[in-house]
Amino acid sequence: MGLLDTCMGNDAVYLMDSNEFAESVTYQPRAGGTRVIRAVVVRDVPRAVPEQSFESISRHIEIVVANNATSGISASELDLGGDTVLVTDRLGKSSESHQIIQLQSQDEAVLQLELR
Repeated sequence: MGLLDTCMGNDAVYLMDSNEFAESVTYQPRAGGTRVIRAVVVRDVPRAVPEQSFESISRHIEIVVANNATSGISASELDLGGDTVLVTDRLGKSSESHQIIQLQSQDEAVLQLELR
């Protein structure tokens, strides 16, 4: 079960608007430009790495953003592997660029994205 499954639709939009749950991150489309958006950020999500010949766990970041080209990221503009997000991988550290590698789930209100 993913993060989006636990906070669907309007509830997820509320979480992004809330200072308690969301934070500001910078979206950097491959096509150019940047914009600051609100995102619910889940850090250190463990993920098995199947291409390894031995069991390996990789840590990822997941974000939930509005499915909107103004206040979030529109599904239609998303470029997996090309777009990046500036976000800190640990609270208190400086933001770093993380590549958007997977669209975990989507609906008309929100996108759940995996970063590396």
